[in-house]
Amino acid sequence: MTESTPSNPAAIWPPMPANLSLSNAHVHVWQSPTVLPPPTLAHLTSLLSPDERQLLDRLRIPSKKAESLVARGLLRHILGQLLQLDPRSLRFTAGPHGKPELTLAPTPGHNQRIYFNVSHTRNRVLLAISLDHPVGIDVEFVRPKISHEELAQRFFTPTEHAAIRSLPPPPAPDQRAAFFRCWTRKEAILKALGSGIAGGLDKFNVPVLPLAESILLATPDLALDAEWTLCDLPVEIPYLASLAVAGRYSHLRTWTIPVFSMVNTGSLSPTQHAPTTSS
Repeated sequence: MTESTPSNPAAIWPPMPANLSLSNAHVHVWQSPTVLPPPTLAHLTSLLSPDERQLLDRLRIPSKKAESLVARGLLRHILGQLLQLDPRSLRFTAGPHGKPELTLAPTPGHNQRIYFNVSHTRNRVLLAISLDHPVGIDVEFVRPKISHEELAQRFFTPTEHAAIRSLPPPPAPDQRAAFFRCWTRKEAILKALGSGIAGGLDKFNVPVLPLAESILLATPDLALDAEWTLCDLPVEIPYLASLAVAGRYSHLRTWTIPVFSMVNTGSLSPTQHAPTTSS
């Protein structure tokens, strides 16, 4: 069941200004390419722990290695800026289902839990952070050759499968885009829960058509957080991306990382979007 919520303004992705801070009921999303200049990649590598570097060394496909490096390094860089800590000092533990969690001793001004989630695909990394709401994010490269009909029947609910089949078939992009749209929305919710797709893509329904605004989604069949705010993120073709937030939030902030900012200045800051009002 879905319930319409107040309009969520179309997000833009400006370069970040000078300062960055977290506030209650705010959600923050970054995007970055993974094909970056060598000095930037070297800087991100320097932020990783020995264990993270070992994991990277095991990846044999260069593109996958670059995605993982940028995702891990960018997460450390941004969290370090937010917390005013050395990114190298941050420690992560695995949650019940393996989802990384930040280990942070309570200090004045930093006694709340920080929720974050990362997704990456071909030359694209997205990162979501919230001070008080579990978040999940997923970005997918819309591959032109994929057995979307077979995969939808296998992984989605009968309602979703039927909705996708009702759309124009290939070579029109409608069915394929609807499949990836459905997938990103489901995975974003399950990643926010910490279970990933192992939590069951067929346990709940999501819309398959584009969302003009954020929606409130009830998921009574999931064990935790039965109410989610779901929205599409405006990434360029051929990507699709979705954000899921437990409960409701009042602001969405999105931005890109200037290529050399991490090396030259280290300054990060969001651009605030017009707020949405709670109903």
